[in-house]
Amino acid sequence: MNARQMYNLMKRTGSIYSDSYIQNKIRNDFGVVKRWNPVHPDETNGNCILYNRVERCYMNENFRIGRIISNRGESRFVWDDEAQTSLFDRSMECDVFSENELNRIQRAWAECNPRNNILHYHGGTSLYHRIGVLKDGDDDTSATVGFELETVLQTGVSGAIARRDDTIASSIDARLGHYAYDGSVSGVEFISHTFTWNKLLKCKDLMKAQFQEMSESGLVASEGAGLHIHIGRNAFTNDASFKKFYYLLNHENLQSVWESFARRRSTSYCTYRQISDGNIGALNRFIRSYRNSHSEAVNQEHSQTIEVRIFKSTLSADILYGTIEALINLIAFCNSDNNIFEFRKLFESEHAKKLIAFGIITTPNNVDVACVIGRTREQLQELINQAVAQCNFAEARQLMVELEEVLQGGE
Repeated sequence: MNARQMYNLMKRTGSIYSDSYIQNKIRNDFGVVKRWNPVHPDETNGNCILYNRVERCYMNENFRIGRIISNRGESRFVWDDEAQTSLFDRSMECDVFSENELNRIQRAWAECNPRNNILHYHGGTSLYHRIGVLKDGDDDTSATVGFELETVLQTGVSGAIARRDDTIASSIDARLGHYAYDGSVSGVEFISHTFTWNKLLKCKDLMKAQFQEMSESGLVASEGAGLHIHIGRNAFTNDASFKKFYYLLNHENLQSVWESFARRRSTSYCTYRQISDGNIGALNRFIRSYRNSHSEAVNQEHSQTIEVRIFKSTLSADILYGTIEALINLIAFCNSDNNIFEFRKLFESEHAKKLIAFGIITTPNNVDVACVIGRTREQLQELINQAVAQCNFAEARQLMVELEEVLQGGE
């Protein structure tokens, strides 16, 4: 039975569940079974016979999928496979991407088969795994970076219509990332591919153009939308480096500073742990606490990356690049032997400097992070004695674990 026979059967019975082969064919090839209806031949100039109200697309008798695209009042019918090819019409405008990289990206898009160029929220996982890390040459060892940028619709735009509006769907540059539906925002979420930092730097002009396209299609950043930045765990030289990083981003005296940098206050989607200098046991417990960490300021639930969730969404490439560069500078400090953290030094490099010009950076007192790394056996023993004297046995046990690690390390 082909789609034409299915159409005739539907006309007789009004049912879309009359043939298991048709159901399986559509489910396997298209992902949606329900809500297919016959359409009048004139609606698509005779191209298609079935219409899906959920995905707003049409099907011909050979199961080929197409849709009506509206642009500035003009409508035309386009097949999905042709629309996929058109995503890459801009690919030769610059030499940022190699032919191999473009082939990988295009092949991944074809395999994932996004509907209307917008994936469901978890649909992009296989996409960027298929693409892999986009590097600036084989010897590029800079930190791996990716980000998720939430958007909302401009005031007065109907979410039910605009979320699936062709103008939004066609604004994606598939070389940089993909769109996904996200129930927490009224717009779409832009999810980047995985880049090395050096490669992402070369894409800045493309990213500016992408953000401009998003803005023109009716998407905006807002206080309620977030920017989540992923950095590969291999950017940290050891566990002590990550410990410093986590400690600084959750230090109780630095929360207002990070909120200034992030351009928004703490929310239920990015909670700070507010660790104090004397609460090292709590720090040890919070590190790699996978079960409760997704909505923390520093999300540790991913095995290959850490996710910093504190930032407000933005459609400014300057703010995006400055923010990522400041985080990379923070990791560089954490990898160093320097224990005196000076917040302003995060903004001394090219892209991060612009954040100071935007007036969003404040300067806190310097923080001594020696208390969380490199403590000697004597220091740890003294802290254990203090914890026991205060009947804080949970912290004493944590400190004893750390002491055992120091003893095993030969200190």
